[in-house]
Amino acid sequence: RVAGLAVVVGVAATIGVAPYLQALDPREPAPASPIAWLGFLGPALAVVLVTRFIGLLPADAAPGYAVLLALGIFNLVLGAFGAWQSKPNADLWRYSFLGDWGLVLVGFGLLNTTAAGGAYLLLLSTLLLRLPLYLLARPALIKAKPLSTITPLTLLVAAALFGSAPFAGFPARLLLIRGATQVPWPLTVLLVLVMLSWLPQSLRLAQTLGRPTGRLVAGVIVVLLLKLALGIYPSPVLNLLGVR
Repeated sequence: RVAGLAVVVGVAATIGVAPYLQALDPREPAPASPIAWLGFLGPALAVVLVTRFIGLLPADAAPGYAVLLALGIFNLVLGAFGAWQSKPNADLWRYSFLGDWGLVLVGFGLLNTTAAGGAYLLLLSTLLLRLPLYLLARPALIKAKPLSTITPLTLLVAAALFGSAPFAGFPARLLLIRGATQVPWPLTVLLVLVMLSWLPQSLRLAQTLGRPTGRLVAGVIVVLLLKLALGIYPSPVLNLLGVR
C-alpha cells in the first residue's frame, strides 16, 4: 500500500511542480515559452509512472491508487466549476485542460484496462485537438476578441471539444464510463453529469478562436480531420494498448 501511495504522490508532485518553474507571460509566443514545453513533462511522467508500476506492484498496493482516483475527481470537478465562473479567455482554456486531465486521472485510478484505454485516447485527443486549437486561438485571446456570432466552423470545433461523435473524444468518454460501471454507480453518474456540463463551455471555447482566416482556417480544418480520423478508427490505438 505504501508503494502504491508513493507512486500517486510522485505523480501529484510531478504535475504540481512543473507549472511553477517559470512565470508564464500570456503575451509570450507559446512555441518559444519553456513553460509550454514543461507542461508536457508532468503528464508524460505521470503516465509512465502509473502504467509501468501498475503491473509491477502487488495487489495490496491497489488501495493507494484510490488517492489517484480522488485527485482525478477533484481536478474534474474543479475544472467544470472553474469553467462556469470564467470568461471566454485563456482561463477558460486552462480549466478545460484541467477537466480533461481529471478524466485521465480517473481513468488510471479505476485500475482496469477499459478505463485506461479511454484515458490514453483522451490524452491523445488533447494533444491532437485541444492543445493545437488553444495555440491557434492565442492571437484572438491576446486581443480579447472572441467571436460573438456562431458559424458552422464554430459548431464543428465545439462538437469536437465536447467529445461528440464521430470525433475522438466520444469513444474515449464511452470507455471511461464503461470502466466506471465496474465500481459503485455514483462515480458513473458524476462522470456523465460533468461531461454534459461541458456542452455550453465547449461552444464558448470555440468562440475564442475569433474569426479565423487563411492559415488559421487551414490549421483548424487539419486538426478537426485528425480528430475525426482518431474518432472513426480508434481500434489501432486501442489494440496497441491491449484494450478490447
